Amino acid sequence: MANVPSGLRYTADHEYLKPTGQAGVYFVGITDYAQGELGDIVFLDLPKVGAKFGAHSTFGTVEAVKAVSDLYCPVAGEVVEVNPALEGEPAVVNKDPYGDGWMIKLKVASEGDVAALLDDKRDNVLLALCLHDNEIGMAWLALAAGRMRAAEAAVQSTRAVADKAKIDLGFTEIRSPVDGIASIGTRNAIRDYEKMAGLKESGEPTKAVFDSLKEMRALMGGKR
Repeated sequence: MANVPSGLRYTADHEYLKPTGQAGVYFVGITDYAQGELGDIVFLDLPKVGAKFGAHSTFGTVEAVKAVSDLYCPVAGEVVEVNPALEGEPAVVNKDPYGDGWMIKLKVASEGDVAALLDDKRDNVLLALCLHDNEIGMAWLALAAGRMRAAEAAVQSTRAVADKAKIDLGFTEIRSPVDGIASIGTRNAIRDYEKMAGLKESGEPTKAVFDSLKEMRALMGGKR
């Protein structure tokens, strides 16, 4: 694993920004984890000086023995220099991703955009997942996956309870305390039951509806 300098900013796509010492100008490259996942890099397609890119837009391509991958601009800005050392020896990125293996120098459009990127001090857990500490990252991912499975199980359990409640409600006989006319809501509920039971739709608490409910209760094991 390469020595990771402090003070870098990162994207979840494995690119980094590193201060050059010039105001508003940063080195752009890929992380050590990214180059390791790609394998030996054999070709780089990088932009020309003066090219402008928006945040997260593609600024180039890296070809390696394992994969071909797009390169994404961490923030909006203009290319002010391209690393000439990579033209004849792209594998420098594998050897020294944070040093001589930088790809472009970018004059950023806004320092605020830089501050919004992942910080090695503030976002160390997420960085471990996305960037250069794969073992810790995978452990964090496994923990998150376990919590997700537990949450999914809880949702399934809640759905089962809700489904049973719907069934119970369908077999519940509601008696009016006084004589009167069924409301629109009650009529609609009766119609819904009639549709489910295959009865002629009337929206009224007919004998056919009550007989059907009794049959359903009997099938379910008795009265409720």
